[in-house]
Amino acid sequence: MLGFGPPRYSLKLGPRQAAWAARSTDWRGQPHVRSTVVDLPAGLLKPSPVEPNISDVEALKSCLHALIGIPVGGQAPGWPIALVLPDLCVRTVLLNVDTLPARSRERDALIRWRLEKEASFPVASARVVSQVVAPHSVLVVMIGESVLRQYETLCDDLGLVPVSVTATSLLLHNFARASFPGEEPTAWVSVLDDGFMFMVHHAGRPVFVRTKTQSPQIQDDLVTSLAFYEESHPGTALRRLYVLSEEREGEALTAISKELDLYVVPVGPALVQRTWRGALVEATAPGVLPAIAALAPKGRQDMPAVDLSGSHYAYLSRACVALSVVSLLLIGLIGWNVREARAIRAQAMQVEQALVRVQEQDRQVQLRGQMEGVDLSDPAMGRLTAQVGFANDLIAKRAFSWTLFLTDLEETVPPRVSINSIRVDLKDTVIAIGGSALSLKDLTTFIVSLEDHRAFKDANLLQHRVHENDIVDFSLTVRYQSQARGS
Repeated sequence: MLGFGPPRYSLKLGPRQAAWAARSTDWRGQPHVRSTVVDLPAGLLKPSPVEPNISDVEALKSCLHALIGIPVGGQAPGWPIALVLPDLCVRTVLLNVDTLPARSRERDALIRWRLEKEASFPVASARVVSQVVAPHSVLVVMIGESVLRQYETLCDDLGLVPVSVTATSLLLHNFARASFPGEEPTAWVSVLDDGFMFMVHHAGRPVFVRTKTQSPQIQDDLVTSLAFYEESHPGTALRRLYVLSEEREGEALTAISKELDLYVVPVGPALVQRTWRGALVEATAPGVLPAIAALAPKGRQDMPAVDLSGSHYAYLSRACVALSVVSLLLIGLIGWNVREARAIRAQAMQVEQALVRVQEQDRQVQLRGQMEGVDLSDPAMGRLTAQVGFANDLIAKRAFSWTLFLTDLEETVPPRVSINSIRVDLKDTVIAIGGSALSLKDLTTFIVSLEDHRAFKDANLLQHRVHENDIVDFSLTVRYQSQARGS
């Protein structure tokens, strides 16, 4: 399953060896690295930035199964890994530009245009990544899409997820960060996997890069590379040279130091352990060190390594973090809903218990009424309600005074309005009045008079009809307040 942070596993591939490294921490939080190496058959992997590298994928998968410890025909459970390729698999250049766009899309377009103009690499079918190392300098790394796809397919078949892909020499300078002599120019030489990589750093930033196929004599390649560097950077002579080589003879390093007048520092397990503070076996092979370098925590890297992996890997950890946050929010919401459901259930149980008590009290009242000869059953209570309503109607009719009502109505009727019918709804005290007026103005005067009288309110004209002689027949309703007159 995909995790967070830097990967815990790394795979380094080369033409002669493949290395596997796994990082772990003890109970004190101290890092430990376990690494293994397997030899590869000759011709199985030939590094190239444009041509397919693997001649027999199945044979390489068989070797990697044995290296990683995966059963033949099986897969790892989606382990995120750092994949380290030989230097000859990529083309590395350092571009100097007058103006560097701030936006990454515009910067990438400028870099591709420069590379196409110089015809140094077929960028149309390549993956190009860059890293700004100075205000006017960009480190550019290129690899053919078909080459990278071959390695990514290999990892997918093994159940590995390459969350970062880089080249050997783009990692190793991080190991010597603790021993860098401040601002002094420092050179790096990697002689691994049949390649020769020469890189010069000023204040931890690359200012010169040269990659080529390894020659029989490393001194010749060094002399030529130093001459190119001094020509492009006059007045910045080198004094220190870090060398990573598959040869461990001290005589060769001594010869280089005397011939070139440089202080040569061999990159080995001792330097790595002192810089990274991780336990390493002294017999660790130089070809394993790039795999270990890929597992270095970000805080211990002098400069982040250039990552050739696809953009869908770049945001993988952010997506996992976002999904985890959403999951935690959903878990919290579910927990809150469960708590609210329990509270509602407790309230429902209380209401249910209160209802049971009320029903029991009602049953006791009915029993007591039966003992006293009173029927308190539901049908009897229904009949009692009807009787009470009938009694209220009688009381309302007795309370209604026609004399008082007609007196109040007479006070509101204008001289040019006659009343033809009156219908009283004693339940709602609504009076329906029908009549005629000599004109619409007289009808309006009658309605306003009703509204202004203290015993009437809510006068509503239901309908009216105007005759040819302007006489208006009408019907309206008004609410009568007999108590208002007494007040």
